[in-house]
Amino acid sequence: MKKEKNFRGWIRFMLTGLLIMVLAFAGCSKGTDQTATAGNSDQGQTAQSTTIKIVDTNGNAKTVDLKSLTQFKGTATFKKSTGALVGPAEISGPKLSDVFKAAGIELAPSDAFEFVASDGYTMTLDYMQATGNIMTYQEDGKNGTVRQLDAIVGITCSDPEVGEGMPRLCYVGQDNPISDGHLWVKMVDTINIKAGVADWMIKLSGYEEKTIDRATYESAASCTETPHPVQTIEIPKSNGGADVYEGLGLWMMVAVVDGGEKVDGHYSVNRDIVRSGYTVQVITKDGKILEYTSQDVSYNEKIILAYKKNTSILGDGEAPLVLIDAQNADKAPIIMKQVEQVKLLNLPKISQ
Repeated sequence: MKKEKNFRGWIRFMLTGLLIMVLAFAGCSKGTDQTATAGNSDQGQTAQSTTIKIVDTNGNAKTVDLKSLTQFKGTATFKKSTGALVGPAEISGPKLSDVFKAAGIELAPSDAFEFVASDGYTMTLDYMQATGNIMTYQEDGKNGTVRQLDAIVGITCSDPEVGEGMPRLCYVGQDNPISDGHLWVKMVDTINIKAGVADWMIKLSGYEEKTIDRATYESAASCTETPHPVQTIEIPKSNGGADVYEGLGLWMMVAVVDGGEKVDGHYSVNRDIVRSGYTVQVITKDGKILEYTSQDVSYNEKIILAYKKNTSILGDGEAPLVLIDAQNADKAPIIMKQVEQVKLLNLPKISQ
């Protein structure tokens, strides 16, 4: 009986440890951390599945055999949220544009492209990203510049880590370009063509300054491996029904700039300073401000920054993010649209 109690205690300890882990915004991206299902060997990587379903804006679906298309070959490296570079590797597969052509889809600048992985992870790209016009980096992983790359759906790769989870969206060139790993969606199963989405960035400031773009935020929010998944809050409509908002807890944004430790790309709230009662300001595009104390925000899943409404990326008038505060069950939720900044004020000094 004593051994059984010790074993149960150990299990509780492990579960408690798991619950304090939180998702990093790009670190939990499937571009870098998604569990692979493709074949693996010391010689490289080859996709087990070589078909993708393309669904147009009318809901019509067509399955495309990637092997049947012209194979394009290039080299590439991707950058993890930790700053580590993975690659270089030689990758081959059809160009993304050829995949769409095979499905009878003509790309238009007004389109958006929702990539759905076989494990349910999603990432929405705009026209520029889908056509390979993305941020790239120098050999040290710094000093990014936008340039044109070839977007391909990789099905073979010379390096197991770069090619993990094929078929995989890859950005290649002939000179080993370096790009953000969160765009390298793994285990691509379906691509849904949707109405266009605008790209955006939100500013975070605390002990340091950070910016989070739409793709990074969506990558974090749709990660299937985090112990703190995306939250949903329903807002009743006056004429019946409800709007469903999805997003991450405000506390997760706070954790990015509150001086807490980051291990392997995972953030957690800096509990050492929460009791100081610092101020968390949420600021909208037109300058409206809502304030909370650090104690109000810490690990509070009832205050979220939504990036989706009724399963679609927020549109004009609500984007980039909508703050939904539903912590008071006796009152209607607080709704604040077009959130662009989160600031931490009156932070205590941290000894060096």
